[in-house]
Amino acid sequence: MTWPVAPQFAAAPPSVAQILQSSRGQLFVLSGPSGSGKTTLIDELFKQPDMTSQFSRIPSVKTRLPRNAEELHSSINRFVSHDEFRRLIDTEQMLEWDEYNGHLYGKAMRDVLPIVSQGHHGVMELTAKKALELKARLGDKLKTIFIAPPKLSLEALRVRLFSRATESVDAIERRLTEAAEEMKLMPRFDHVIESVEGLVQLPLAQLRAYLEEQTKN
Repeated sequence: MTWPVAPQFAAAPPSVAQILQSSRGQLFVLSGPSGSGKTTLIDELFKQPDMTSQFSRIPSVKTRLPRNAEELHSSINRFVSHDEFRRLIDTEQMLEWDEYNGHLYGKAMRDVLPIVSQGHHGVMELTAKKALELKARLGDKLKTIFIAPPKLSLEALRVRLFSRATESVDAIERRLTEAAEEMKLMPRFDHVIESVEGLVQLPLAQLRAYLEEQTKN
């Protein structure tokens, strides 16, 4: 099977930190355990037309195969070969990257720099660990937002993951172990939003209010 790959990237660009310091642009990272609802929140946020005038969703570069045609053609994914991803790392064209289950994932400079250089704001999704690593590099120009499970409860998260019925018991237990470790990092985040079972509008309103507050000047 073949699939489209991202166009070839140019030579290594100036650092995001340098451009952010001279720009009104701000970066935001959403993190949280699998099943906390962070992806749904970002999806819903960018369904609101007025948000796209100031905010842009930063796509993910990944080496795994797309799961379906919808994912393949989505603007939030860039599927590349493993060799191409390694080339991007070697030429310092990845803002950040990580490996999970043998696949590489990350955010590319070419998707971030145009946003911040124009004074717009970028929103992305990262693991808690990677979010804090990026925060250490970019400082206050990056705001970290932790999306916590309902009632800050791992048991609530367990119920949510099992109700999906999309993974094996072993896979879910592994995710819960990872979630416990991520929850330990929550106090280090700039802002925490608690998801609400069956109600996305409340955390969505809280997310939007925080984004607007941080960018109102």
